[in-house]
Amino acid sequence: MMTRIPGDGYEIVIVTGSEPMDPDCDNVDVVVEFEGGRHHAAVFATLASIKERMTYFRRSGECASGLYFWASDLILIDRLTEDAIARTVSDLVASGDFESAFSGPSFDIEPTPRAD
Repeated sequence: MMTRIPGDGYEIVIVTGSEPMDPDCDNVDVVVEFEGGRHHAAVFATLASIKERMTYFRRSGECASGLYFWASDLILIDRLTEDAIARTVSDLVASGDFESAFSGPSFDIEPTPRAD
């Protein structure tokens, strides 16, 4: 499932699974498509979802049995909602921190299909 949110000179694409986002404990892929075709990607996650993953690692033995968690292009967010994601992206663009927080730019990512 994909949700598109227009921004100022860009569009945010939130890629979720078949279930709706859990605002308190979840993670989603976010692609920001700028005018001109530049794409950047990041994962937005709640702290609760990271804690849940580390608990899983303690059982599975991954990441030194849950000793640590790492992810590139990860943005931690208090509540995972469309509004919070849009406000975060807007703030990162306005502050000049966007390209440090998101991977990219990439022109190789195919534009996401539209539901037209």
